[in-house]
Amino acid sequence: MPDPITTLAVRLLDEKLDPVPRYRLLRDVLHEPEESADRQSAYAAAMQTEQVLWLSAAQLPDGSWGHFHPAGQTAGYRTHAGRPQTATQAVRSTEAALIRALSLGMEANHPTLARLRQYLEKLLDGSQAWPDRRISDKSQAPEIQLMAAARLRQLDPEHPDALAAAAPWTRLLTAAFDDGTFNALHYMDVYETLFGEPAIQGTTPGLSAYALILLRDLLPFPVEERLIRHLVFHNRGIAWIHNRSMQHLPLDFPSGEAVRYLEALELLAAYPGAGELLEEASDWLWDQMNPGGGWDLGQAGHDGVILPLSGSWRPRRARRQDSTIRILALLQHLQMSCDLRRVICHNR
Repeated sequence: MPDPITTLAVRLLDEKLDPVPRYRLLRDVLHEPEESADRQSAYAAAMQTEQVLWLSAAQLPDGSWGHFHPAGQTAGYRTHAGRPQTATQAVRSTEAALIRALSLGMEANHPTLARLRQYLEKLLDGSQAWPDRRISDKSQAPEIQLMAAARLRQLDPEHPDALAAAAPWTRLLTAAFDDGTFNALHYMDVYETLFGEPAIQGTTPGLSAYALILLRDLLPFPVEERLIRHLVFHNRGIAWIHNRSMQHLPLDFPSGEAVRYLEALELLAAYPGAGELLEEASDWLWDQMNPGGGWDLGQAGHDGVILPLSGSWRPRRARRQDSTIRILALLQHLQMSCDLRRVICHNR
């Protein structure tokens, strides 16, 4: 039986596509080999688009885009409130620029991202001052390390400095879930032991989006299962991404809430331990498909950072194409996560 994801992707590839969505479709959904001429020519075309050239031109000489987070925020790149934003409105921080670059398909060896990698390395080792005043005091040093290491690992999953920075967070979560469920008091005690500073009141960065980015493939599988179960069933969303329980499916599609839910799913889908827990979310996504095939996130999806992929959404076709590519990639990750979980559980 044909895979519906591949069937939809092949059908989409036959349409007129802008260079970036075409490359993302080939690479992230159809998994065209890196050495293939079609993928290489698609990448070359994508890297010459106005969006990529503007992002590179906006980079500062030190490799950053100014603030790490948007001015006035302590964490999280998101400033989108469900209204369309251009990249010039939305990409006003290094973090947003990194996410935008990855969404546009820029590879880690792109000169712009090579400079950014050097900047993140300096943030992590302390040779570059943290650019945001509001989170530069000593008590927040562990969170600064977490955020810089997480973004560095997005660029280079095997970067030794990022992996070294991940080690205490792995120990922290292993201890916090030692008895099978999350022990908040034990978390606080171990946090202070590991980092030499008490955790900031009311925060648990070990359960945040940054921790999920940093610790992918690094947690013991039983700890991963407990963490994901806690985030899905016992936590109010995922800090700095989505502030509602993951058990609550969005009431409307498309909507700003649905877009934030997608971001949370994209983080969780990277973990095999999330597989079966997210099957309902996968079914919900299929239910949102348009009768003619594909998805449309509407103007709520136009955050200027993750979407759009196309140069313009004036043609409604481009909005549908970009939305569909994003959701097909997510559905594929959800499917792989579920399959991998079954393999891991079978071999335990």
